[in-house]
Amino acid sequence: MELHDYPNDYPLSPESFQIKPEMLSLFQKDLLTKLEMKEELSKVLMYDFHYNHIKKKYGDQAALCFTDTDSLSYDLSTEDVYVDIKEDHHYFDFSNYPESHFLHSNLNKKVLGKMKDECQGRYMREFIDLKPKI
Repeated sequence: MELHDYPNDYPLSPESFQIKPEMLSLFQKDLLTKLEMKEELSKVLMYDFHYNHIKKKYGDQAALCFTDTDSLSYDLSTEDVYVDIKEDHHYFDFSNYPESHFLHSNLNKKVLGKMKDECQGRYMREFIDLKPKI
């Protein structure tokens, strides 16, 4: 076996071709369909939560800071956001909160479609938006 002087001398994937649906097994096709459905369902749930809950409840007091494939981040002008979301506990999974937090609950743990606070019950005090994806 001969060693190469530079990494580019021996590319990891020298072939370039597009995978066509007929090349997939039944299992792979089924998995692909489910993954595509998950992405669509995620969008529907997020839009529904944003327009039918947040916008109705807070109106102009809610500003969407950023969104990603499966996340929303808001700047909410309210007296106490945790008191507000306690009223709407059926929308949320509070299982990642510390057990000492008054909202901690395993009721909706790992339930699909429930929103989760990635700050784990702590306030996000700063947000820096560098540049959107291009």
